[in-house]
Amino acid sequence: MSESERYLVSRRTVHVGWGDCDAAQIVYYPNYFRWMDQGTGELFERVGLSHKAIREINGVGIPLVDAHASFRISSSFGDDLQLDSTVVEWGRTSFKVSHRFYESKGVLAAEGTEVRVWAVPHPDNPFRVGTAPIPREIIERFLLR
Repeated sequence: MSESERYLVSRRTVHVGWGDCDAAQIVYYPNYFRWMDQGTGELFERVGLSHKAIREINGVGIPLVDAHASFRISSSFGDDLQLDSTVVEWGRTSFKVSHRFYESKGVLAAEGTEVRVWAVPHPDNPFRVGTAPIPREIIERFLLR
């Protein structure tokens, strides 16, 4: 993201349910990745790009190619976390989404990133995907004006 460009933030509440926790009664870490994936989906839906709409545009979607998470404090059953998701970097064929989870007092509980690609059908192999430049009109949907 350049200094002059700011992008839409999607904010949602994640309620930690019984099944989200491990035997130590804290969030089982793969759930953060599930919630990040949902955060990306909701972010794109806010600009009119549902999974179906993206597939109609590029024929494939926006597959995940890299994901990282860092855990600051533990969260447990009954907690409500605020998840903020935003695109922080647009490349030619890929983009990075930042996800930040805050506990009720605004303390950062966890954060993560996803790198996704603008995928298209592979020209030679129907069982693979390729990448293409992300259309500028897609990026502009996320710009705050």
